[in-house]
Amino acid sequence: MNEIMKNNLQKLHSLKACVLSFLVLLTVTFFSSCEKEPTPTPGLPVVSTNEVMEVGKHFAMCSATVSDTGDKPINVRGVCWGVNHNPTTSDSFANSDSYVKNDSTGLGDFNVRMTGLAANVTYYVRAYASSSKGISYGEELSFTTQAYATSVPEGGINAAFSINANGGKVWFSKGNLQYQASTDTWRFAENQWNLCDSVANDHTSADYVAGSAAWIDLFGWGTSGYDHGAICWQPWSNSRVSSDYNAYGQNFSSLNEQTGMADWGYNAISNGGNAENSGWRSLTNDEWRYLLSERPNGNNLYGHGQVNGRNGLIILPDEWSLPPRILFTPGTSSWTNCYTESQWSKMETAGAVFLPAAGMRNGTFVYHVMGSGDYWTSTCLQNGGPQFGAYALYFGYDMINSGNVVDRHYGHSVRLVRPLE
Repeated sequence: MNEIMKNNLQKLHSLKACVLSFLVLLTVTFFSSCEKEPTPTPGLPVVSTNEVMEVGKHFAMCSATVSDTGDKPINVRGVCWGVNHNPTTSDSFANSDSYVKNDSTGLGDFNVRMTGLAANVTYYVRAYASSSKGISYGEELSFTTQAYATSVPEGGINAAFSINANGGKVWFSKGNLQYQASTDTWRFAENQWNLCDSVANDHTSADYVAGSAAWIDLFGWGTSGYDHGAICWQPWSNSRVSSDYNAYGQNFSSLNEQTGMADWGYNAISNGGNAENSGWRSLTNDEWRYLLSERPNGNNLYGHGQVNGRNGLIILPDEWSLPPRILFTPGTSSWTNCYTESQWSKMETAGAVFLPAAGMRNGTFVYHVMGSGDYWTSTCLQNGGPQFGAYALYFGYDMINSGNVVDRHYGHSVRLVRPLE
């Protein structure tokens, strides 16, 4: 009898365990179902995100539909996007091309062009619609922008710039070239607007000496740090004799000739791949001229501006797509285009380049900081005469000259590029 009762008790325990497991499973299923199907907020619009199409490197189109206005007319409808899930209008957004007024219902289909995107990046997008009752969002979709034929190098800006009529294109580095003598280290500036010299007035700088711990960014022509045959090849050189700066010790050799060691890009750049002779180089005079004046639509792809309080020159890539709610005016009228750090972040994401007006140096005397920009080319003056000059890009308050001839001993800024391979 005891054995029978024992067996019955075991069966009863097993039955209770099965019932309990079923109840737990039913409860979990019920709550999971509730989480997946939230109840819409009464009175708000109903909007759906339909499709992402026409995806390019720096733009895409999204279609959406408002199927129910809710209790009030729609006043705004559009799409928002970002690199994280569930974007909102606190991220990037754009209203539909036809802005919906309060006296309209706002029902129906609409398309929005998303601009200022980065190449080869995955974005998440949702449609939205708002009324006086509040804002509602549609389903989330994802898409990946087109990639360039080659990968962006470390230290490069994610956009291509044409430099000749034969299809040659380059990446620009993310900042001006800088050097520290005490550690023999080259780097790209952390931000495009960064200068080593933050003083806006003319002054004498003691940073251009051997062994200095200061970062410098105004270099005599061909001062790459390699003994390529010039008398002055050290980055801190401040001789005022231009013949001391002859590339490979010759009057009419350009920086990119012979071994290439006279060009600053030959160096291992700490945040640019950190490998010697990896492809970084200076633009030639002809390449600067083509970029600014001869490439298709080139005259509309540069302009004077100010970024985070710094004056300079803005250059836009070939496939330019202006970010939403940001303006750009081409040309050299004053420092017209002014951007906060946050606004510039969107411009740079879309591929814009900024060359700060870092001034120039003669010996150890630095001047015109924030007044002009002077950027070396790799091209020397070849007129058969005794002059020891080289070409530079120059821009000032209301002018730009991509073929300015300067004595080689002057200290100028350097912005490197790397070809798309």
